[in-house]
Amino acid sequence: MFCVCRNGWFHFKLRIPCDLVEVVGRSIIQYPLRLRKKRDANKMALELRDRLTPQFQRLRIERLTGASDEQLRLLAHEILPIGKTFRASVDNDTGMSLSELVEVYLRDRSQNVDGRTVLNMRYAYDLFAWIIGDLPIKAINRPQCRDCRDLFLKLPARALQYSDTLTPYEVACLDKAAMGPKTGTKTFSSFLHCLDGR
Repeated sequence: MFCVCRNGWFHFKLRIPCDLVEVVGRSIIQYPLRLRKKRDANKMALELRDRLTPQFQRLRIERLTGASDEQLRLLAHEILPIGKTFRASVDNDTGMSLSELVEVYLRDRSQNVDGRTVLNMRYAYDLFAWIIGDLPIKAINRPQCRDCRDLFLKLPARALQYSDTLTPYEVACLDKAAMGPKTGTKTFSSFLHCLDGR
């Protein structure tokens, strides 16, 4: 449950993943939604959750790449709504999402390439979305792409088969051979081609 009612007003409430509690410095994120209607509050709470989940993954990736506890703590306070306004960024969040862009791009490309190539492209995009979430395109930045590329090179082939039970970070820590650098770079490049056309 991500939405709680207090004195007639709804608040967003999200438990920090156990492995990040020490990094973030708290176990729960709470934020006033300033809404009285449950339906509207639930919708906004789900939007907030979907925006925050990829940020937890980003912290895990940074830790995997060797960031210190202090660096992780500073990043957590920068990307999570801890003691600062968050609703405005959701209200103003318009534009095409990653999944929408992918569908448009693949529809266009499928007219010029064979079916196998389209399947490989879709796999690349699904892998990327698994790592950072279905974000608005304008919210995807260079650091996120760099982090994603670094994680790509640590994931095993067919990593998405674990997506129902494990996070990308957890899969990268499995005792599985990582996909080759050539494959990882090619997979990531497929995604960048899509972004270039946004």
